[in-house]
Amino acid sequence: LCTALLPLWLGIFSIQGLYQSDSELEGPQELSRIFHACGTGSMLLVMVSFLNTHLFVARGWVIGVWVLTIVFVSLARVGRRLAIRSMRRSGLLIKKTLVLGSNGEARTLAEQMQMQPQSGYRVLGIVNTPRDAQTAIETEVSALPVLGEIHDIGELVARTGAQEVVAAASSLDRDELLAVFEQLQPMPHVKLRLSSGLYE
Repeated sequence: LCTALLPLWLGIFSIQGLYQSDSELEGPQELSRIFHACGTGSMLLVMVSFLNTHLFVARGWVIGVWVLTIVFVSLARVGRRLAIRSMRRSGLLIKKTLVLGSNGEARTLAEQMQMQPQSGYRVLGIVNTPRDAQTAIETEVSALPVLGEIHDIGELVARTGAQEVVAAASSLDRDELLAVFEQLQPMPHVKLRLSSGLYE
């Protein structure tokens, strides 16, 4: 019965976002998704047993399946997460990243990324925003080069091969963020992230 329902279990895990590439380091949120996915899968077993009168599924067996799937899936995901972190420390699975902004928040953000290789980011440089332009002219941010201005973000991404663009939220206003999004929209392989919540 479990084997027959395996494709449905995989579908449930997919709906819960457990196969998204960005979820491997979410920690508690990932475990919450596992809990809900396994619970849904177990309820599916109960529903099938009610619909098919030839099948009898004991309550204890359903509870056992629920608990064991949570335990084993969680252990597998933790092992995967540790393996990914180890590979990133060795320089694998690293995403080339640009940081938008050159104020204090951007400086702290760039330093965090450089000090935590397990996060998977390699900062290529800083992209100036209008409100931080004067500061960036006078000093480098965390010894990283200032590559250009925000209105050239599309060209900078193409030139550097960046895969991620992380915006320091305090360096951009809403209109500037929308302008960046419009430039990056034709580049589906490039992800735009806001600094808020990046390391929570």
